[in-house]
Amino acid sequence: MKRLSFARMRHSLYVMAFAFALSAPAWAQDGALELAQARQAVDKATQADADQYAPDLIGLARQGLEQAQRAAGDRRERKNAPALALRATVDADLARARSEEATATAQLQLRRNETISVLTLATLLALPTLALAADNPMVGQLSQRLLSIQANPDTAELGAFERMQAQQAIATLEKAKRRDQELATYLAERRVEIAETAVRAALAAREVDRLERTRSDLLIEASRRDAARARQEAEQLRMQAQMQAEEAERLRQAAEAETLARQDAENALTSVAGKQQQRLSSAQQNAAKLAREEAELVSGQKLPGSKFDGRGEVFTFAGDAFAAGASNLSGGARNQAKALAEYVNIGKKGRIRIEAYDSANGVGQKRAEALRDALVSAGVASSRIQVAGKKAASTRARSAEVVIAP
Repeated sequence: MKRLSFARMRHSLYVMAFAFALSAPAWAQDGALELAQARQAVDKATQADADQYAPDLIGLARQGLEQAQRAAGDRRERKNAPALALRATVDADLARARSEEATATAQLQLRRNETISVLTLATLLALPTLALAADNPMVGQLSQRLLSIQANPDTAELGAFERMQAQQAIATLEKAKRRDQELATYLAERRVEIAETAVRAALAAREVDRLERTRSDLLIEASRRDAARARQEAEQLRMQAQMQAEEAERLRQAAEAETLARQDAENALTSVAGKQQQRLSSAQQNAAKLAREEAELVSGQKLPGSKFDGRGEVFTFAGDAFAAGASNLSGGARNQAKALAEYVNIGKKGRIRIEAYDSANGVGQKRAEALRDALVSAGVASSRIQVAGKKAASTRARSAEVVIAP
């Protein structure tokens, strides 16, 4: 009978120990996972420049990690290692979030100094409402802070992962037993603060992107206005030159009876016309320069080299525009053709003549046609383009020319 009673008592003790192990929170059973998570969180915070933007928090996290590691190596203190590691994890996560917020805020301030236009950002995506626990005031306060984030249309879709972690921490706090309340409260408060910080950082990053787009739009608009003003000035000079030419013709006819007077008048008018033509040519080249800049800005590509001669404006494609003996455009030549098409459409130029070169029969013609097709696909009317193949060697400096008539 005594032996049977002892066996029953030992069985009861085993059952009680097993039940206690099951009732213990996850962080009190095994600390290896928590230590790994804490190390990872500290590393991420360090990479995010937490030493610069949140030195107190990252220091607290490192101190907590060291304490957790020492506890894990001590048999008597090993049971405290998971809780210490969890504290270090949330401290490191908060340090990283504050560092990211500070970085985003600095970028936002920089973009605000570069642009003056402000647009309103709003998104209308709702998340499920958080439940407030009436029996724990801290649960209600933390839940209300999360609710204020999702109730705001500007922040409802931001920081989703951090808010999910905060909701899980609040749920753990609500279910935590009295002996676990202190740690659960600390973790929940940190997670909510991490979520709020992440939302602020996301808002700042969104504002940075918006201001960058606004700045690009303003630069494009300014370039277009400059090009339009230059074209208007060129047109005015052209009309003035035409009027002066008509007046010169009238004076020439009036002085036709007297040879010497006619010669003097013609010399004077020739001088005036030459100066006016120089001014007109300078204005046209200025307009062309602005149009080239606008075309490169809009298309995002570089134009080929160009010059002015008696034929008009001549764009030269280098020898690497085509493979040896082939008629297919290279990738770089296609990008140049895209920019050239944008330039032609902006300036409303005259007719276009394409001349391509190769010593083999028919290759020059095919190259000219390939270049024409690239311009047409980029928006140039095919009726404006003439092509011609030249049986001449393609050099490193020239494989094709695009001549735009004035």
